[in-house]
Amino acid sequence: MNNLNNICELISFKSTAAQNAEGEAIIKIQNKQIRCFLDNIQTDLFLKVKPLGKIKCKLTLMVLKINLSKNKKKVVVSLWNSPATNNYKINGEVVQKSKEKFIIDCGFMIEVNEKFNAKISTYVQAEGRIDLKLMEE
Repeated sequence: MNNLNNICELISFKSTAAQNAEGEAIIKIQNKQIRCFLDNIQTDLFLKVKPLGKIKCKLTLMVLKINLSKNKKKVVVSLWNSPATNNYKINGEVVQKSKEKFIIDCGFMIEVNEKFNAKISTYVQAEGRIDLKLMEE
C-alpha cells in the first residue's frame, strides 16, 4: 500500500507515560489540528530527533467502530468526550484496499488495519484512535 505519507506541521509532542513508554503529538494537516498517539518507539524517536515544522508521517486509525456511510463528505471530528483525547470520528472514501487493511481519504490519507467489507470508492464512517508514525524524508 502506498500513498500513506502525509506532509503535516508538527505543533507539539510530549511523553505521556513513565520512561517515555508512550506519547502524544499534535499536528496540523489540511488546516485541522489532530491529536495523535505515539507508541514507545515513536516517542523515543521524537525525543531523539526533535522534529520541528514540516514532517512526513503515516497516520493509522485504531478502529473502535466502523460502518458503511451514505454521507459522501470527507470529515474528521474529535471525540473529546471519549476517554482518550486522540479519538476521532472520520468519514471518507476508501481509496486502496488489501485483505488486512485499507486506506481512507478523509481529507488526508489514513490507514485502517481492519478487515471490513468495503469496496474502493465507497464511503465509510469509523471511530478510533489516530496513531502517528514519523516517516523518513
